[in-house]
Formats: sequence, C-alpha cells, structure tokens
Amino acid sequence: MPSLDEPLDQLPIPTLIYLRWLASWDAFIDHSIGSTIAHSDSPLELVTDLRATFHEAIPGHALREDALNFTVEYFSPQAIYLSDFSSIFPHAPLPSQDNAWVGENDMWTLLDARFASWKGGESSLQKPNPSDSEFQRNSEESTNVIAQMTPEAWISRLEMVSSAVQDHEGSVAYANHFYVPMVGNPTDDVVAAVFREFLRHPPHDRSLLCAAENFLGEVPFLQYAATYAITVSQLLDVAPRFALDLLDYPGCALKKRQIRQLLGEIRRKNPQRDVIHELGELAIEWNADSDEPFASVVAAERR
Repeated sequence: MPSLDEPLDQLPIPTLIYLRWLASWDAFIDHSIGSTIAHSDSPLELVTDLRATFHEAIPGHALREDALNFTVEYFSPQAIYLSDFSSIFPHAPLPSQDNAWVGENDMWTLLDARFASWKGGESSLQKPNPSDSEFQRNSEESTNVIAQMTPEAWISRLEMVSSAVQDHEGSVAYANHFYVPMVGNPTDDVVAAVFREFLRHPPHDRSLLCAAENFLGEVPFLQYAATYAITVSQLLDVAPRFALDLLDYPGCALKKRQIRQLLGEIRRKNPQRDVIHELGELAIEWNADSDEPFASVVAAERR
C-alpha cells in the first residue's frame, strides 16, 4: 500500500485505477468493500480506505477467482501492463482535486478488452515473442536496440533513455530498456545503475519505476542485498520511501536467513551510520512494522 504521506503526484494512479476497475464489475467478494473502492472521490481517499480495510496488502482471497488469476497474470514480470500504463498516462495531465481520475475511462476500455480476450482463451497479456518480426520492428523504433548489449553499453543507454523520459515515446523506450538482453549476467555496476534510478531528481513516475523493480527482482539475492546496502543511505537522504520499499526484495518473500543476511550487509556497508534504526523508524511511521522484513528491522533496531 502507498503511504498516506505521499503527495498526490507520487501516488500510483494507474494501479489505483486498476483497483477501481476491478470494483466496477464486482471483482471483490465483499460487495461493501468493492462499493467503497468504486465510489472513492479521490486517489488519496481511496488509499485511506484501502489502508483502513486491508492495512499493508490486499489478500488474494478478497478477489473472485477469475479476478485474482487475471491480476496475477496481468502484473507478472512477463506481462505488458507497463506498456498499457505508459500508452495512456503520459498523455494525461496529473490528477487534481477537480479531475482526480484522469485517464480512467481510457484505461478501463483497455482493461475490458484485455479481460475479455483473457477469458476467451486468447490472452494478449504476455510480451510478444522477440522473434516476431512486428515486435522487433516496434522494439527497434522505441529503443533502437535489439541485439545483446554489453553491461557497459546497457548502463550507458539506461542513462540516455532515463534522461529522455519526457513524453510517451520516451516512457516506452525507458520501460522497454529493462527487457533488452545483456551479454552475460547483470554485473554489480549494472545493478548499481538501476538502483540509481530511484535517486533521480525529479523522480520518475512510480508506474515507470515498476520496470526497474521488475529488473531488480531477477537479480540474485546476495548481489541485490550488497548493492542495496551500499545505496540505502543515499535513498534515506533523497527518497526515503524507496529506501523502505526496496528493503523488500522485489516480488519475493524473504526467508528469515535472507533477512539476517540483508541486515548484516547493511551494517557492514554503513559502519558510521545507524541505517537499521532509521529504517525501523520509517517502518513504524508508515505502519509497515507488522510485516516482514520490516518487523525484523524494527526488532533489530530496538536491541
């Protein structure tokens, strides 16, 4: 769940609109919850209602089976939801009090089509096969890169497309870059470069940064933990919300052993600063201290 302290332009508007779309066709088993979501007057009101009802996360059993299955597939790392989001929202103005759900009608129309296709067994949720000629042509137009890239070239291009995120085409090129094949496995320098995307000022839209999170979720845990531990102090200074969000290895439930390894890395890489204490205070402030790995961080900083 997003924090109630986030400014309006930092809320994940596309994802909130997705939840309202689910509620519009009774995807929530509890009709009263669905009605509350569907009739929220603003993104901030919806976040308030969601946190009051579900606290930190919406459990799968809150949704009908078909809605849950569609959602899991639609938001999988291999799916095209980022392309859907970026095809609509870069063209729309930022939400305001007078126009809170800008872009919603277009997104709902697209989601209706996706869902109908999925129910009919003709799913179009997955990215096209890279061998498909039309996909290659579209990919080339948006990124100008098809062949494998060396880590150094990949980092250089990331910096270029990141600086060019100003319109729809730039947003598509940025999201697509994280799926460009690389020669060998991502190096430590590549992982560090992706972490730096969360330090940009002004920051990218959260829906765009989902592509960076998906990429980091595929990095081996120990490599992820080491790079996070190096970057976390900067994140705390520049983007504390991301410092806490990225503590949770993207898309994975950390085991107790991995949490201990992560905390150990943070201590080793930050001997002059009590980063564990700062993360624990953030977790308490944002009511995340009851879930892992945040609960372990809070427990560690209280010792």
